[in-house]
Amino acid sequence: TTGRFWDGTPTLSGQHFFAAQSDRSIGGALDIAQPIVEGPRPLKAKAGFFVQVRERTFDARRFHFRPLNGHFGDYGVPPDQIFTDANIGTKVDFKEWTQNTDSYVASQDLYAGYLMGDWTPVSWLRLIGGARVESWAQTLESYDRFLPDTRVASSQSSFDVLPALSLVFKTTRDSNVRASISQTVARPQLRELAPFLF
Repeated sequence: TTGRFWDGTPTLSGQHFFAAQSDRSIGGALDIAQPIVEGPRPLKAKAGFFVQVRERTFDARRFHFRPLNGHFGDYGVPPDQIFTDANIGTKVDFKEWTQNTDSYVASQDLYAGYLMGDWTPVSWLRLIGGARVESWAQTLESYDRFLPDTRVASSQSSFDVLPALSLVFKTTRDSNVRASISQTVARPQLRELAPFLF
């Protein structure tokens, strides 16, 4: 209603943002099931292995418009009169404000294996139990937010044993009731560790 417009420097108004991300992930899995006991009380063992190797490269560039030499200080004119070809470079400047922290390189490796048993001791009960082991490592290289010229690298790793147990009760010929308990782990995403602001 006032006909005035903001400069855009303290806000994201008038900003142009460009980003490129390369994310490569290679993985595979192998599962083996082996019957041990057959008949009315079957017992079966299952084992498997999983691997995933991931690499990421991220780069971003930021640009924004700003007035030159006090032009359009009151912004009392509409934007279609500000951002004209004649004004770009003379009254309005197009400036890059990309920071070192707008790029990072990261990798993440996960190696996992599991062993489980599936046993039916009686006709109305099935027991499924086992454990999964995971070896995980993550690295990230970028720049310090408070020391923009200082390159920093962070890395973390873990080895986890994650057990699980399920009881399956056969209530009728067509229905089951299952009770399960398991342990899992949540790990940070690469974008959560990067100093990049989005």
